[in-house]
Amino acid sequence: MRVSDVRPVPVTSAPQDPANLNDGRTFAYTRSEAYVAISPNADFVPEPPVGLVQVHLCEDFIYGIYDPIQWPQVLSDNFEYVCAIRRRNPVVERLYPRIWDTPSDGVDFEGQQGAIFKNLGRLSNAWFTPINNLVDELAREVQDFSQGTDSRVLQLRRTMLDARNRVLHFPSTFRDACMQLRTVQRYWLMCRAYLDFALLTTRADSDTPSPVDISLMGAFTTDPAVAQLLHRAGIPVWHIRPKVKIDEIVVDAIVTTEQPELVCQALESDSPSRISWTPRLQQPAR
Repeated sequence: MRVSDVRPVPVTSAPQDPANLNDGRTFAYTRSEAYVAISPNADFVPEPPVGLVQVHLCEDFIYGIYDPIQWPQVLSDNFEYVCAIRRRNPVVERLYPRIWDTPSDGVDFEGQQGAIFKNLGRLSNAWFTPINNLVDELAREVQDFSQGTDSRVLQLRRTMLDARNRVLHFPSTFRDACMQLRTVQRYWLMCRAYLDFALLTTRADSDTPSPVDISLMGAFTTDPAVAQLLHRAGIPVWHIRPKVKIDEIVVDAIVTTEQPELVCQALESDSPSRISWTPRLQQPAR
């Protein structure tokens, strides 16, 4: 664990009590002069998305560091479950093969026989079958979970299945096939996160927090109630707070924020998928 910030903050053993929001495992100053971040359960603090940011589709057909399947984001209403998206790591990759992979043109993409347009084709069955199997398994699990009544997860399921069927049956260019593939992968991760989040938060009634699962993406929040909920559920959480007097803050370590190593060029500089936005950091109600 890195401890590289030498500013005067008390560093003692924190009791990790969710009721005491001044206790934590790690503390970090953010890139913004206005905010600091404290985590009650993570040994690291990612750099939070603060201020005006630009989001654009990248060459890997994902949206860079502001994409919730790649980097923790500020928790949003109706999308709270994305904090339970799985991080890419060797263990999870073995459990869920191909969910983060990118096919290779000319190797994993087969041209459409007899087509007038020679650039049309489909992903090879050998490459796509592991994902296809995962989609079928998760679709059944979602159906059992929802009992046909949870419209949010059923919509995620439907989007995942529709995109999977387009990959299987609709000839396209390699670029368009990759776009459809990313939709399958994204909505698989979101469906999986929805189920996992529901399970983890049902265990959050205990006074003792669950052990943190660092394979989950986690989230930033300015809401102390959300910070307490995710802490108890064992989901990594970083409580963003205004930069105020910190004499009473008790943490295990002061760390520097971790910067993403995700470097990918924009697919097109004038892409219609390019937007600017400001992540919402609200002051908690007093």
